[in-house]
Amino acid sequence: MEIKILTKKEEVQAGIDLWNLKNPNYQIRPELIAQDIYAPYSGLLNIAIGTFQAKKMTGFVLIKHLTENVDNNLDKKQGWISLITAVADKYLESLLAEAEMILAARGIKNVRIGGDPQAFLPGLPVDSDGIIKERILQTGYAKESIEYDLYRDISSFKIPDKLKFLMNNDQLQAKRVDLTEEDELLNFLQEHFPGRWSYEAENIRRIPGGLADYWLLYKNNRAVAFARSNHINSAYQGTNLNWGPRFGDDYCGLGPIGVSNKERNNGYGLLLMTEIIKDFQQKKLTQMVIDWTDLVDYYQKLGFEPFAEYEIYRKEVRWQ
Repeated sequence: MEIKILTKKEEVQAGIDLWNLKNPNYQIRPELIAQDIYAPYSGLLNIAIGTFQAKKMTGFVLIKHLTENVDNNLDKKQGWISLITAVADKYLESLLAEAEMILAARGIKNVRIGGDPQAFLPGLPVDSDGIIKERILQTGYAKESIEYDLYRDISSFKIPDKLKFLMNNDQLQAKRVDLTEEDELLNFLQEHFPGRWSYEAENIRRIPGGLADYWLLYKNNRAVAFARSNHINSAYQGTNLNWGPRFGDDYCGLGPIGVSNKERNNGYGLLLMTEIIKDFQQKKLTQMVIDWTDLVDYYQKLGFEPFAEYEIYRKEVRWQ
């Protein structure tokens, strides 16, 4: 068996093809490969590794780490395994060991399977090959969290009665971010959601028109909540669009969404989501996906239900 870092696009594509073959319910679209592997966020490194038998790829793993600290949860000592798959379980242990060795040599102390910046999916799908989960646990990983992707047909969405009074409140206004409000959005995120969401938005801004899919909710002309929406023609393609085609052609995505601490429990998050859904309805988009959340009860208030479940694993690594 040969194991090596993949340096050619055709080798990386062969790894993605192997993932798609082994995970037919989680096909990764070419647009996201170009965006998330070959145009990574600032300070984020992607390393692809493959195993080969008689020059044929038998296993693939995509790992990531940061070269600069973002916050306490996104720092240079944290590494990620973003994707891992193999044609047989005997290759998985070699892939895991190689990934951990490379990350540890770069000063990484903790490795997560899933939960990575610019992720293709939140974690390991629970309905993926059971041997992968078995090997992960055998090699010292512990389950950290469970995340979900949610879906609903929004063609029949109607404003809940409990939100109608907020919709008619002149003090509240939902607005898609335009060029004049980009700095306001980034300042809001830096103040209220420093870390992953702020880091994402700073990088998405590098793409012309990238921030046009963000929304702000204003209360008396002061931002109190934000959200990001996605559709097939978005300048930046969110992960929630990866699974949209399984529900039809007229799909869109939503997330993340956040409300400032002082304004929570007032229904503002649901209000902002409702405004975004109304906007998509006017554009004749009918299928919506919300990705990577554990707040199932919250989104069920607007009729969203889980359709995919993932597990995130964590391990402390040491390499001599």
